[in-house]
Amino acid sequence: NISELNGGTGSCYCDPSVSAYYIGVTNLFGYQISRNFLGGIGIGYFQLENGFQLPLYLENRYSFYLKTITPYVFIEGGVLADPSDLIADSKVFLNPGIGVSRSVSPHLEINLSSGYMLQNKTPFSNVGFLNFKAGIIYRKNSFRMFKSNKIKTDVYK
Repeated sequence: NISELNGGTGSCYCDPSVSAYYIGVTNLFGYQISRNFLGGIGIGYFQLENGFQLPLYLENRYSFYLKTITPYVFIEGGVLADPSDLIADSKVFLNPGIGVSRSVSPHLEINLSSGYMLQNKTPFSNVGFLNFKAGIIYRKNSFRMFKSNKIKTDVYK
């Protein structure tokens, strides 16, 4: 489970109907497929200048476990639903990025990441946001150094 606070600033404020920024919160329900690869489905809430959007997306994350930190690359994509008019105002988006996380306990990590979200409503209406995320990762089974490599021989003594 990955819960994050999100914020982004528009890279091009060309159209007055497009928001110059957004802030929001998302939650990813993920599955650790292998030691390095995580995939999941996410939902959230983004507040814009002139309304709000509800993201529904898929995320894939590849982590590189180092001694104290975990750098990772991610890509997420999905739909930004606009409840005011689902058909006319909803968009699709793609958000690649990089991040880093740090363990604070065997099951909790904190993370920071940055990416570039590209939104598209029609083939000629692309909007980009440089975004930043900060969050908490809860893992039921951790892959960190908290597990001992020692073999216990006196378990039944």
